[in-house]
Amino acid sequence: PLYIVGFKQGRTDLFFRPLDSTSRGSETIRIDDLVIVEADRGKDIGRVVNDSITVDQVGSFLSSQGAGPSSSGHPASGKSNTPATRSSINPKRLYSKASLADTSLLASKASDEEKALMMCIQKVQQRNLPMRVISAELQWDRRKLTFYYIAGSRVDFRALVADLFKIWKVRIYMSQIPGPDQE
Repeated sequence: PLYIVGFKQGRTDLFFRPLDSTSRGSETIRIDDLVIVEADRGKDIGRVVNDSITVDQVGSFLSSQGAGPSSSGHPASGKSNTPATRSSINPKRLYSKASLADTSLLASKASDEEKALMMCIQKVQQRNLPMRVISAELQWDRRKLTFYYIAGSRVDFRALVADLFKIWKVRIYMSQIPGPDQE
């Protein structure tokens, strides 16, 4: 089965759950369930927003994400006329429903994200960077820390990333999101 899972800042992605899942495989996964999923070099936790997406619907989902099944990965019109085929769909793996132990760690993860956000805002001010940091998101396994920011133009934040890496000792990813005047 295919699922769409949501994360912070409205980020969503496509996941699959193998039919032969042996660990906690009898669990039914529904909308609003917290799940552990495959992430960038590790695992993350997210909330199921669609538990019944079909292969036919995947094409329009991917197009809405800017990664339709066109050859470039970015359809010029934002819509793809090419129907999604099984070979063009590359979902990541959904491992299981989050356990009570997993969900009990959400408060400390949120606290660490808030600390990271405050530290990043402070570093941005120290460096006089023309950007506004909106949110921080720690990957579930704490191997990656993403900062979401708004900026009117390109920002060279290499020194900022180096500063943040020294503090958090994880991969730092900066993700620009559209500001109110850019939507």
